[in-house]
Amino acid sequence: MTTGLLMPADFPVGAYHAVHLKIAPRRTANEQVYNQFAGAWNAITYRYNAFAEYDDLFSASISKYGAGPPAEERYNQERDLFGFFNNGFSTFEAFFYSAFAAGAFLQPDHFPIETPQDQRRITAASTIVAYRAAFSSDPFLAALEAALKEHAYVEMRDIRNVLSHRSAPGRTMHVAIGDEPAPDQWKLENIVLDKTTTATRRDRACTLLTAVMEAFRRFANGRF
Repeated sequence: MTTGLLMPADFPVGAYHAVHLKIAPRRTANEQVYNQFAGAWNAITYRYNAFAEYDDLFSASISKYGAGPPAEERYNQERDLFGFFNNGFSTFEAFFYSAFAAGAFLQPDHFPIETPQDQRRITAASTIVAYRAAFSSDPFLAALEAALKEHAYVEMRDIRNVLSHRSAPGRTMHVAIGDEPAPDQWKLENIVLDKTTTATRRDRACTLLTAVMEAFRRFANGRF
Protein backbone atom coordinates (compact mmCIF):
# COMPACT_ATOMS: atom_id res chain seq x y z
CA MET A 1 0.00 0.00 0.00
CA THR A 2 1.06 3.61 -0.51
CA THR A 3 0.70 4.05 3.25
CA GLY A 4 2.36 0.76 4.22
CA LEU A 5 -0.87 -0.53 5.77
CA LEU A 6 -2.02 -4.13 5.59
CA MET A 7 -5.56 -3.54 4.40
CA PRO A 8 -8.68 -5.57 5.24
CA ALA A 9 -9.33 -8.45 2.88
CA ASP A 10 -12.35 -6.76 1.31
CA PHE A 11 -10.46 -3.63 0.20
CA PRO A 12 -9.84 -3.51 -3.61
CA VAL A 13 -6.06 -3.61 -3.32
CA GLY A 14 -5.37 -4.61 -6.94
CA ALA A 15 -7.25 -1.72 -8.52
CA TYR A 16 -5.90 0.70 -5.92
CA HIS A 17 -2.30 -0.22 -6.74
CA ALA A 18 -2.95 -0.19 -10.49
CA VAL A 19 -4.28 3.36 -10.46
CA HIS A 20 -1.36 4.59 -8.38
CA LEU A 21 1.20 2.96 -10.67
CA LYS A 22 -0.33 4.71 -13.68
CA ILE A 23 -0.52 8.17 -12.13
CA ALA A 24 2.65 8.24 -10.00
CA PRO A 25 4.96 8.98 -12.99
CA ARG A 26 3.08 12.27 -13.51
CA ARG A 27 4.67 13.62 -10.33
CA THR A 28 7.59 15.02 -12.31
CA ALA A 29 5.23 16.81 -14.69
CA ASN A 30 3.25 18.62 -11.97
CA GLU A 31 4.26 17.96 -8.38
CA GLN A 32 1.63 20.31 -6.96
CA VAL A 33 -1.22 18.40 -8.58
CA TYR A 34 0.41 15.10 -7.71
CA ASN A 35 0.56 16.07 -4.04
CA GLN A 36 -3.19 16.70 -4.09
CA PHE A 37 -3.78 13.32 -5.72
CA ALA A 38 -1.40 11.47 -3.39
CA GLY A 39 -2.87 13.00 -0.25
CA ALA A 40 -6.36 11.89 -1.21
CA TRP A 41 -5.13 8.49 -2.39
CA ASN A 42 -3.43 7.87 0.94
CA ALA A 43 -6.55 9.04 2.79
CA ILE A 44 -8.61 6.32 1.11
CA THR A 45 -6.60 3.63 2.88
CA TYR A 46 -6.60 5.39 6.26
CA ARG A 47 -10.33 6.05 6.18
CA TYR A 48 -11.24 2.56 4.96
CA ASN A 49 -9.04 0.93 7.56
CA ALA A 50 -10.75 2.92 10.32
CA PHE A 51 -14.16 2.17 8.76
CA ALA A 52 -13.42 -1.55 9.02
CA GLU A 53 -12.10 -1.26 12.57
CA TYR A 54 -15.22 0.55 13.76
CA ASP A 55 -17.37 -2.11 12.10
CA ASP A 56 -15.51 -4.81 14.03
CA LEU A 57 -15.75 -2.90 17.32
CA PHE A 58 -19.45 -2.16 17.04
CA SER A 59 -20.33 -5.67 15.90
CA ALA A 60 -18.42 -7.19 18.83
CA SER A 61 -20.05 -4.86 21.37
CA ILE A 62 -23.62 -5.24 20.13
CA SER A 63 -23.21 -9.02 20.01
CA LYS A 64 -21.99 -9.13 23.61
CA TYR A 65 -24.04 -6.40 25.29
CA GLY A 66 -27.04 -5.82 23.01
CA ALA A 67 -28.54 -2.42 22.18
CA GLY A 68 -29.26 -1.47 25.81
CA PRO A 69 -25.90 -1.75 27.57
CA PRO A 70 -24.61 0.22 30.58
CA ALA A 71 -23.71 3.86 29.97
CA GLU A 72 -20.01 3.34 29.29
CA GLU A 73 -20.64 0.60 26.75
CA ARG A 74 -23.44 2.64 25.18
CA TYR A 75 -20.89 5.42 24.73
CA ASN A 76 -18.51 2.94 23.07
CA GLN A 77 -21.22 1.84 20.65
CA GLU A 78 -22.13 5.44 19.78
CA ARG A 79 -18.45 6.28 19.29
CA ASP A 80 -18.09 3.31 16.96
CA LEU A 81 -21.19 4.19 14.96
CA PHE A 82 -19.95 7.77 14.58
CA GLY A 83 -16.53 6.56 13.49
CA PHE A 84 -18.01 3.98 11.14
CA PHE A 85 -20.24 6.34 9.18
CA ASN A 86 -17.80 9.25 9.16
CA ASN A 87 -14.87 7.17 7.95
CA GLY A 88 -17.00 5.28 5.45
CA PHE A 89 -18.27 8.47 3.86
CA SER A 90 -14.82 10.06 4.02
CA THR A 91 -13.45 7.11 2.03
CA PHE A 92 -15.69 8.10 -0.87
CA GLU A 93 -14.97 11.81 -0.42
CA ALA A 94 -11.25 11.07 -0.72
CA PHE A 95 -11.91 8.89 -3.76
CA PHE A 96 -13.77 11.67 -5.57
CA TYR A 97 -11.08 14.19 -4.66
CA SER A 98 -8.38 11.91 -6.07
CA ALA A 99 -10.42 11.44 -9.25
CA PHE A 100 -10.63 15.22 -9.60
CA ALA A 101 -6.87 15.52 -9.12
CA ALA A 102 -6.30 12.86 -11.77
CA GLY A 103 -8.42 14.88 -14.19
CA ALA A 104 -6.27 17.94 -13.46
CA PHE A 105 -3.26 16.20 -15.02
CA LEU A 106 -5.17 15.71 -18.25
CA GLN A 107 -7.51 18.69 -18.57
CA PRO A 108 -6.40 21.38 -16.10
CA ASP A 109 -8.90 23.95 -17.37
CA HIS A 110 -11.78 21.68 -16.37
CA PHE A 111 -10.19 20.58 -13.08
CA PRO A 112 -8.86 23.64 -11.21
CA ILE A 113 -7.07 22.43 -8.08
CA GLU A 114 -4.00 24.58 -7.46
CA THR A 115 -5.30 27.15 -4.96
CA PRO A 116 -6.86 26.57 -1.53
CA GLN A 117 -10.07 28.07 -2.89
CA ASP A 118 -10.06 25.58 -5.76
CA GLN A 119 -9.49 22.71 -3.37
CA ARG A 120 -12.33 23.71 -1.05
CA ARG A 121 -14.73 23.69 -3.98
CA ILE A 122 -14.01 20.06 -4.90
CA THR A 123 -16.88 17.72 -4.03
CA ALA A 124 -18.31 14.54 -5.46
CA ALA A 125 -20.82 16.65 -7.43
CA SER A 126 -18.20 19.06 -8.79
CA THR A 127 -16.01 16.12 -9.79
CA ILE A 128 -18.86 14.73 -11.87
CA VAL A 129 -19.51 18.13 -13.46
CA ALA A 130 -15.84 18.36 -14.44
CA TYR A 131 -15.76 14.85 -15.91
CA ARG A 132 -18.97 15.55 -17.77
CA ALA A 133 -17.33 18.54 -19.40
CA ALA A 134 -13.97 16.92 -20.12
CA PHE A 135 -14.73 13.21 -20.66
CA SER A 136 -18.44 13.03 -21.45
CA SER A 137 -18.27 9.68 -23.24
CA ASP A 138 -15.88 7.91 -20.87
CA PRO A 139 -17.38 5.01 -18.88
CA PHE A 140 -15.69 6.38 -15.76
CA LEU A 141 -18.15 9.26 -15.77
CA ALA A 142 -21.08 6.83 -15.81
CA ALA A 143 -19.57 4.94 -12.87
CA LEU A 144 -19.18 8.16 -10.87
CA GLU A 145 -22.73 9.25 -11.63
CA ALA A 146 -24.10 5.84 -10.67
CA ALA A 147 -22.19 5.86 -7.37
CA LEU A 148 -23.94 9.01 -6.16
CA LYS A 149 -27.32 7.33 -6.65
CA GLU A 150 -26.45 4.10 -4.85
CA HIS A 151 -28.24 3.53 -1.56
CA ALA A 152 -24.94 2.62 0.11
CA TYR A 153 -23.56 6.08 -0.67
CA VAL A 154 -26.74 8.08 -0.06
CA GLU A 155 -27.49 6.46 3.29
CA MET A 156 -23.92 6.85 4.52
CA ARG A 157 -23.87 10.50 3.49
CA ASP A 158 -27.17 11.27 5.18
CA ILE A 159 -26.33 9.46 8.43
CA ARG A 160 -22.88 11.03 8.56
CA ASN A 161 -24.43 14.48 8.18
CA VAL A 162 -26.84 13.88 11.06
CA LEU A 163 -24.15 12.49 13.35
CA SER A 164 -21.59 15.16 12.51
CA HIS A 165 -23.82 18.20 12.58
CA ARG A 166 -27.06 17.55 14.42
CA SER A 167 -27.63 14.65 16.76
CA ALA A 168 -26.67 11.59 18.77
CA PRO A 169 -29.91 9.68 18.16
CA GLY A 170 -31.67 7.76 20.91
CA ARG A 171 -32.80 4.15 20.69
CA THR A 172 -36.14 2.39 20.63
CA MET A 173 -36.05 -0.74 22.76
CA HIS A 174 -38.61 -3.55 22.62
CA VAL A 175 -39.56 -6.11 25.25
CA ALA A 176 -41.15 -9.46 24.45
CA ILE A 177 -44.60 -10.17 25.89
CA GLY A 178 -45.39 -13.64 24.70
CA ASP A 179 -44.04 -13.32 21.18
CA GLU A 180 -40.60 -12.54 19.80
CA PRO A 181 -39.88 -8.82 20.42
CA ALA A 182 -39.49 -6.36 17.58
CA PRO A 183 -35.84 -5.51 16.90
CA ASP A 184 -34.22 -2.67 18.80
CA GLN A 185 -33.77 0.41 16.64
CA TRP A 186 -31.75 3.57 16.35
CA LYS A 187 -33.90 6.70 16.22
CA LEU A 188 -32.30 7.53 12.90
CA GLU A 189 -34.17 6.09 9.93
CA ASN A 190 -35.30 3.33 12.35
CA ILE A 191 -32.12 1.40 11.69
CA VAL A 192 -32.10 -1.99 13.40
CA LEU A 193 -29.30 -2.29 15.95
CA ASP A 194 -27.81 -5.77 15.95
CA LYS A 195 -24.67 -7.59 14.89
CA THR A 196 -25.45 -6.93 11.20
CA THR A 197 -25.95 -3.15 11.47
CA THR A 198 -22.49 -2.10 10.37
CA ALA A 199 -21.43 -5.38 8.75
CA THR A 200 -24.08 -5.28 6.02
CA ARG A 201 -23.40 -1.62 5.33
CA ARG A 202 -19.70 -2.30 5.09
CA ASP A 203 -20.41 -5.04 2.55
CA ARG A 204 -22.47 -2.65 0.42
CA ALA A 205 -19.91 0.14 0.70
CA CYS A 206 -17.13 -2.24 -0.26
CA THR A 207 -19.05 -3.41 -3.33
CA LEU A 208 -19.53 0.20 -4.41
CA LEU A 209 -15.93 1.19 -3.70
CA THR A 210 -14.68 -1.79 -5.68
CA ALA A 211 -16.88 -0.84 -8.64
CA VAL A 212 -15.68 2.76 -8.82
CA MET A 213 -12.08 1.77 -8.15
CA GLU A 214 -12.19 -0.70 -11.05
CA ALA A 215 -13.72 2.00 -13.26
CA PHE A 216 -10.89 4.34 -12.21
CA ARG A 217 -8.35 1.65 -13.06
CA ARG A 218 -9.77 1.35 -16.58
CA PHE A 219 -9.79 5.12 -16.96
CA ALA A 220 -6.17 5.38 -15.81
CA ASN A 221 -5.08 2.55 -18.10
CA GLY A 222 -6.59 4.33 -21.08
CA ARG A 223 -5.60 7.92 -20.30
CA PHE A 224 -2.22 7.77 -18.53
